[in-house]
Amino acid sequence: MDTTAYFLAHHPVIRNDKRTTQIRVVFDGGLKTSKNISLNDVLLNGPVVQNELFDILILFRSYKYILITDIRQMYRRVMVHHNFKSFQNILWRDNPEEELKCLQLQTVTWGLKPSAYLATRCLIELADKYKDKYPLAAAALENNTYIDDILCGANDIEETLSLQNELISLLTLGHFQLHKWVANSSELLRNIPSEKCYFDNIKFDKNNNDYVKTLEITFTKRKVLSFIAKIYDPLGFLGPIITNAEIIMQRICCFKISWDETLPPDLYDMWKTFAESLISMPSFEIKRDLNFAEAETTDLLGFCDASNVAYGCAIYCRVIKKDGSILTNLVCSKSRISPINEKLTIPRAELNSACFWLC
Repeated sequence: MDTTAYFLAHHPVIRNDKRTTQIRVVFDGGLKTSKNISLNDVLLNGPVVQNELFDILILFRSYKYILITDIRQMYRRVMVHHNFKSFQNILWRDNPEEELKCLQLQTVTWGLKPSAYLATRCLIELADKYKDKYPLAAAALENNTYIDDILCGANDIEETLSLQNELISLLTLGHFQLHKWVANSSELLRNIPSEKCYFDNIKFDKNNNDYVKTLEITFTKRKVLSFIAKIYDPLGFLGPIITNAEIIMQRICCFKISWDETLPPDLYDMWKTFAESLISMPSFEIKRDLNFAEAETTDLLGFCDASNVAYGCAIYCRVIKKDGSILTNLVCSKSRISPINEKLTIPRAELNSACFWLC
């Protein structure tokens, strides 16, 4: 690129269902210039510096007391070096009657390849710089943060309060603001306004430490895939449900029908039966706390199995408490449907499910 400037295209995304930011400006760093090159073409993504979401969620379940919080407008808290601000020009006006004006974005911008890396790398740098002064908060930023969401905790109420205070102090040093606090103890929210926490269509009930999952029912052909795609289930709590839906979708794909065409009667009845079976169980609960704080001994138990259509495994945590009582909780599960374009024997599928457990 032989120019020293770039103009970012942008458009609004309106979400009336959002409680906070209902209008969000989206920037397009992939728009080609007259020389058929975009800003993203000459930028690198940067490495992932945070833990995998799966690891964060498993760690989150190990705490007796938990804190959930969000870094408000994280990208807009990270400044861009002055040498590169000319690549973040935009044309703007506050209303249709105004003349267009050229503005220059001063902070990390959503829509550019390295933005996620730059913002999260700043959190890691902040944690490393002040880890001696704020050890609990630094550990939370390094191990319990996914993009701008912090899911942390401890097994002692006083330690959790200290963690909360350290997080506020440490993030303030980096000019970051924390909001949307959620905890499973009113003591942890005594100085912060409390509100219910929503993860899309998952609600976290702070009173009994359960995840509550509410499922929507759909019947149209296009929405069969939509139903499957919109369920985000990194720990595999919905494995039996998603697997059955995927098996039906796999059979639908064998028919030469368009996305909006009505399903053949047998497939329609199959999907209808599946959907109606969910009506009797609109929600279910899984214990969040794995009770590590009270454990005398802890065992992980893995179960794997396979059939001619699918295979999978489930991992449970078995805790023997100091009083001799035993508690068992589902940690995670993973399943996959067998491919239709190659014959997978049941012994081979069982080996695949065993690999899920080992990996």
